[in-house]
Amino acid sequence: MKTVITFTSTLSSKLMDWLDRYVEQEGVTKRSVIEMGLKLYQIQQKKKKLSQMFTELNQDEETLFFAEAGMGDYLEQITEYDK
Repeated sequence: MKTVITFTSTLSSKLMDWLDRYVEQEGVTKRSVIEMGLKLYQIQQKKKKLSQMFTELNQDEETLFFAEAGMGDYLEQITEYDK
């Protein structure tokens, strides 16, 4: 299995000009900048999806009931721990 895949894409000339200046100034590769940008975007999308899931769960009465019950158990545990 290949660990690196080559692909072709297009960018606006303005963005490519910025990328050219940035890699020259920072001494990094275009590949590393693009990979980091994609990784950050991937993380952002995962956070967005998790936020949506938690929002949906927050509106579910059964989930709220179990979460509140769990908080009571947690309070008992930390109260015992403090003694």
